[in-house]
Amino acid sequence: MSINQDIKTLTPIYAVIGASDHAAKRAAAVSPEGIREAVRDVVTGAVSTARKTVRRYEKRGQMVVADFRRAPSFTRVLKGAESAVDRVEDSLEDLIDEAQGELKGVRKSAGSTASKAKATVRKASTKRTTAAKSTAAKSTAAKSTAAKSTATRSTAKRAPVTKATAGKSASGKASTSH
Repeated sequence: MSINQDIKTLTPIYAVIGASDHAAKRAAAVSPEGIREAVRDVVTGAVSTARKTVRRYEKRGQMVVADFRRAPSFTRVLKGAESAVDRVEDSLEDLIDEAQGELKGVRKSAGSTASKAKATVRKASTKRTTAAKSTAAKSTAAKSTAAKSTATRSTAKRAPVTKATAGKSASGKASTSH
């Protein structure tokens, strides 16, 4: 390698070494108080620049929004959206009114149906009770009539049998005595 090539390849290295030496000598010359003051100044300047930049962009944004709002296309879109929202609100209010009306009708119908059902149950219960009492009365009457009839029959059957037996015995006695 030639010296020129060596210098070209070593130049970056020399530059780094020289910069480091320079920084070290400056750092030794600067006190910690000086560093704090320098950092404070840099931060204060950055904050001030950031605030100015934000204010400038804020004003620009306000102008863009104002221009956009004044644009006829935006106005049409906005009016169309407001109109659509109004139509939807009206439709919903009509739907709610209809639903409430139908709900009232259903409640009345349900109440009427429930009253009719109660009345039907009461009538059926009354009929069953009346029928049960009537059946019991008829059953009792039939039993007492049957009992009277049976008693009469049995008395009627016994009486002739008794008379016949008495007659047979009398005739038997009579026939035996002959």
